[in-house]
Amino acid sequence: MCASVFYEGADAMDNAQALFRDGVMAFKEGGDPARARQLLSQSLKLEPNNEMAWLWLARTTDDRARQLQCVERALKINPDNPQAQTLYAKLSAGTANAAPPLAAPSVTRTAVFYEQEPAPAVRTPVFYPEPEPVRALEPVRDLISEEALEIDGAIKTQRDTLTADEERQIAKYLATADARLAAEDDEGAIEAWLYALQIQIDHPTAIPKIVRQLHKMKYTEDAQEVLQRAIDAETPSLAIYLTAIDVNKMLGNYARLDALREAVVMMEAADDSVVLKIIDSLLADIQQGKAIELLEKAIAVRPSHDLHMKLGEVYEEQGRKALAMAQYEKAARVSDAKGRKRADKTLATFTPVITDAERGSVPLALREAAGVGTAFLFLAWQDSGLNLTRMSPQHWLGIGLSLVGGYCVVTAFSSPQQRGLAAALGGVVPDAPEGGSFTQHVEIKPWEDNLALPTGPMQDATQLPILPSWARGLFAIIGIAVLALAFYLSFGRSIALLRNPVPPELPSIFDFIIEDEPVE
Repeated sequence: MCASVFYEGADAMDNAQALFRDGVMAFKEGGDPARARQLLSQSLKLEPNNEMAWLWLARTTDDRARQLQCVERALKINPDNPQAQTLYAKLSAGTANAAPPLAAPSVTRTAVFYEQEPAPAVRTPVFYPEPEPVRALEPVRDLISEEALEIDGAIKTQRDTLTADEERQIAKYLATADARLAAEDDEGAIEAWLYALQIQIDHPTAIPKIVRQLHKMKYTEDAQEVLQRAIDAETPSLAIYLTAIDVNKMLGNYARLDALREAVVMMEAADDSVVLKIIDSLLADIQQGKAIELLEKAIAVRPSHDLHMKLGEVYEEQGRKALAMAQYEKAARVSDAKGRKRADKTLATFTPVITDAERGSVPLALREAAGVGTAFLFLAWQDSGLNLTRMSPQHWLGIGLSLVGGYCVVTAFSSPQQRGLAAALGGVVPDAPEGGSFTQHVEIKPWEDNLALPTGPMQDATQLPILPSWARGLFAIIGIAVLALAFYLSFGRSIALLRNPVPPELPSIFDFIIEDEPVE
């Protein structure tokens, strides 16, 4: 049951007044300052603008710094209150050299962060007196009041610049936290860090200290809530996200864990090593599908050799070799020399992949046509008796025509998507077909069982237009016709010899075996 006991059957204001009266009576007539502090603190939670409650609350403690904070709150509500003015002057003189005051939260047996709406009006840290001794096994969250983490819309993160006054306030809170921690007042240190976080929700010193301390005290859920508040405020701190991932995994909050992992993957501050660490943790948990999803998102933001290689490895482990091959190819393209060597070594076990870089390359088509011309050069060289100096103009004309015909055939059959040419002749980008020459195939190794799969080179999805069917047919007809003519011109003498293999002027075999008649 909560220590903050609210009377039932009345509204909040009536409850606050009743608690205020009971607190005053407990102090005046009962002589019980602890009970008075508890009741007055509960009253102020419901009605934080009750200046008299703040003044009575100051009388329930002997701590001058805490008394001064109560009086300051009363003066902030009503600067003309004469009792508050007198008490403030007295306390200020006695605490000039004291440690910086801290608004310490009260015992309110509730979670670190409340889900209900915070109390209206004043949005400054609310002071409550020292909590009563905490019984064993009672969670630290019970020592933290709602106001201790009350945050307005102007809360700052590490993206924002703190004012000089804000930096001084945070420094005071951090110093107080260190002093209380040294005095083994763990709860007091946590309270001080919380007030520092009211100024900057993701302060790089306060938030790791409070999270470590809460975890050390076995209050991991409270640590998770502190981290989540910083994340909800859109902190740019990668360390906070990574810590939140570890904490949520520890608590088994898997839905929130997935959201945090995705957020980290999309962060600019997360490099490849961070992304790969998250992917490895997913793979260790046998979540390959989620690992692939996050890798694809990371690659869309910042493609890199390591991410492509990792995605290829995951695909390969699943037996999806076509997709793995495509990732290894992409890894080779975005790598340095060392990375390309690693990717090429992996690619050596696969068939090649065809991409738009190859499909649309005019120099590649010309290189293939040059291969045809080289073959015709050898034909002409043979036709001239293996003597280049005896090659006639007819031979050279045939070689030239073979280059033209080879280019036409290559364009028709293997390079119908050359940049500029296909678009000029009315080509359009083809849809991803389910069969035919533009299907992605998987290489079949002899030791694999599934021999029903097609073999051949893999091909990426294309964004280039392809020659229309009529143009490809025309190029094929022209190319074949020109190559036929080139063959005749380059190999003409040999063709004539094939038609008449034994010229009449050459002696027959019988001329060699008949003995010559003696000369008289």
